[in-house]
Amino acid sequence: MGIYCNTLDFAERLREFILEKEIAVEKLAVFIGISRSTLFRYLQGERVPTIAIAVNLANYFDCSLEFLFGRTTAEKVENFQPDLPAFGERFKFVLNERKITAYGLCKKSKIDASSIHYWLSGNYVPYMDNLFRLADALDCTVDYLIGREL
Repeated sequence: MGIYCNTLDFAERLREFILEKEIAVEKLAVFIGISRSTLFRYLQGERVPTIAIAVNLANYFDCSLEFLFGRTTAEKVENFQPDLPAFGERFKFVLNERKITAYGLCKKSKIDASSIHYWLSGNYVPYMDNLFRLADALDCTVDYLIGREL
């Protein structure tokens, strides 16, 4: 397993996209639905977005989450799905597909069982760092895990 979520790689990719698209930071913040100061924290590498905000950014820049967070050089999402299923349902589907139990995933990912249980219940969603841990443990991309890529 590698680096789960490097905020500096994310910040660098985000800056590159902003320059490439020639969009003002203020306009991007409004479009994504966050404050300008939050976006500046992302650009400084001080914060990482939630899944919802990360997906909004990836959709805006038409890239994969793996690319946006510097985990791959493959920019595009294959078989992109604009409407995401509820995380808990998708998480159950991927666990079943991969034939791994919650306990097995807990051991493999080094994530505590209570967190995995909460995510499976659909009441909570993981932060980006844990999404990358789960994807690594399940041998898939984050885009696949959340249902952006089928």
